[in-house]
Amino acid sequence: MHSHTPHARAIIVGTLFLIGAFAVGFLVMNIVGKSAVFEDSSALERINVAGAPVTVFVADTAEKQVRGLSGVAELPPNHGMLFVFEKDDFYTIWMKDMQFAIDVLWMEESGTIIHIEESLTPSTYPRTFTSEKPARFILELPAGFVREHALSAGSIVTI
Repeated sequence: MHSHTPHARAIIVGTLFLIGAFAVGFLVMNIVGKSAVFEDSSALERINVAGAPVTVFVADTAEKQVRGLSGVAELPPNHGMLFVFEKDDFYTIWMKDMQFAIDVLWMEESGTIIHIEESLTPSTYPRTFTSEKPARFILELPAGFVREHALSAGSIVTI
């Protein structure tokens, strides 16, 4: 049996507490944080992508749009992130801090798809992507969604 002074015990207990606190913090950030974007059901909406129902998190503020899907581990099937802008413009996306590939749709105010980028991977960062025409909405979906649903420019998204 080891004998420690009260000061040594306090240092050991304090060190163990800090290690435990960091470990718990790390787990919370990596388990909860990565899916937290879809945890708040009040922030979720249902849309229709050329006949396919999709549950989306709506990014309608500058803060949500800058964060996007950064830090999220994956998109569940038939889920996405819908970026809603106040006016038509040339909006750009990039794959900063992304952990998985996505398909991206740019749409006019009417919901008509005007541009598609398929299977963008995190390795494309810092390259940026935009549409050739002004858009009102951007929709990020799991990679393969466009191919699976045979989407093309002119397909309609009902928001």
